[in-house]
Parts: sequence; C-alpha cells; structure tokens
Amino acid sequence: MERQFGPIDQPPFAKTTVEVHDVYKNRVAACMSFAELYALIDEMEVIKGSQQEYAAKDLKCIIEEVRRGSLDISYITNAYAVRSTVERLLTRGTTKVFTS
Repeated sequence: MERQFGPIDQPPFAKTTVEVHDVYKNRVAACMSFAELYALIDEMEVIKGSQQEYAAKDLKCIIEEVRRGSLDISYITNAYAVRSTVERLLTRGTTKVFTS
C-alpha cells in the first residue's frame, strides 16, 4: 500500500520553499547571458519580489527597458539575485548601467 502524504507531511525527496528559492537564486546568479536569464525567468513563470509579484514577461520587459537606458536599475527586483545578475551582465557588455 502506498503511503499518502497529508498537507503537513512531505515525502523525503520534496524540497522546501527555501531550498527551491536557493536553487533558483544560484541558477540566476550563474547566468552568463541575457538569453539564458530570460529562459530561466520564463521557467520560473512568476517572481515574487519584496513588494510585488512579477510575471515573467513583465520582468523581462523591465530588464529590457533598463538595458535601453529608459529605466533605472532599481526597477528590477533583486529577488533571486535578478538585479545583481543584470548588473553583472550589463557590465560585461557595452551597455551602461543606469542608476539614480
């Protein structure tokens, strides 16, 4: 008979929310290109920042506006190290990082 897990129990292989967050944070920090970052953001679907949630397409639009110089880097959430990864990718390229 297969064991049924209740809402409090988790199977031993289940990752906690903190573990999942850490995995994505490490993966975001390891991105070497905007294409790689955008693919990972799409995989995550929704990114919960400290003040709001961002749909993947909305966050990618904000990042593109920062890349163009239309928005300040502070508009990008630093949840999952997204902002610091964008800053690193920008400084590796020829695009200037705009800050207020």
